[in-house]
Amino acid sequence: MSMQLGEDSTVKVGADVTTTNTCIVNAAEGSSVVFGDDVMIASQNQFRGHDGHPIFDVATGKRINPSKDIIIGNHVWFGAQAIALAGTKIGDGSVIGFGSIVTGKIPNNCIAVGSPARVIRKNIAWERPHLSFVAPPYKPDASTVVKSEKYWSRTEEPVKVMSRTERQIRDMRRRAWHLRRRFLNKN
Repeated sequence: MSMQLGEDSTVKVGADVTTTNTCIVNAAEGSSVVFGDDVMIASQNQFRGHDGHPIFDVATGKRINPSKDIIIGNHVWFGAQAIALAGTKIGDGSVIGFGSIVTGKIPNNCIAVGSPARVIRKNIAWERPHLSFVAPPYKPDASTVVKSEKYWSRTEEPVKVMSRTERQIRDMRRRAWHLRRRFLNKN
């Protein structure tokens, strides 16, 4: 890992974290980058807790790109050239696809791909045995590998807490729907 740390920043690396090539990790202004246990990082990956340079709102002069923590859970697989930006939080057991850019939260046991990365599959589990290097040469189902049971979990759906404004909008839409329905039934 090639690291660049600013004032009061930290990088924490859990047990059995591997990378096939150098990856870039940077944190500044007191932010942290945390890797859980058994994280598998491919090559040419970046974990950037800041943008490198401050950006300001012209009208207010306030900073619009603050440094933020990056938290990578346990048993996460980062595909080649995948990037985690400031504010990223990835749940245990997830896979981040080739060249993806993660900018926010990814739940546990998901596959996320794209720029920005989005969840395309839930309730997945992955294992370390390489398809080419570890027998058997074909792995059609889970019976062909040793399962790391503690990471075989169903995806936990985040509970959405609605703000007062969101509840008011929802209620107005419901009332409008009922009024439309009542009006159309009269005609």
